[in-house]
Amino acid sequence: MKIIKNQQAGLKTIMAVVGLAWSILMGLAVAAWIGVFEFQLIQQPPAQITNITFPSQNTIQITIQNNKENPIILLGVYVNLHLTNNTNPKLPLLIPPQQNKTVTLNYTWTKNTFYQIDIIVTQGFLAEKIQISEQAISPP
Repeated sequence: MKIIKNQQAGLKTIMAVVGLAWSILMGLAVAAWIGVFEFQLIQQPPAQITNITFPSQNTIQITIQNNKENPIILLGVYVNLHLTNNTNPKLPLLIPPQQNKTVTLNYTWTKNTFYQIDIIVTQGFLAEKIQISEQAISPP
């Protein structure tokens, strides 16, 4: 009888340890899942280029959408890695939350050529510059 009681007590102890380990493992799995989900939300870009057009030989128009709940500031536009200072409206440009703005770049482009458009924005009170890129091919 004493051996059976000792085995039962040992079994209860093992089951308690296994149960505790399982609980810790599940807690870590849930925490990791939440961490990945929050990281993806944080890493969502604050803005995106939603449209690029070539309305005339000397202009490129880009539409920028603010995806955040706070205003962003468009600081710069690059065409094929070259800063374009001649824009309408002038930069820096405030883009309100959940709204878009169209910016016209005075830039002479070549027909049927690949262009990479990069924008530099800040969000909220952060001074961090965020680069967002989009690509387009000019009309033939």
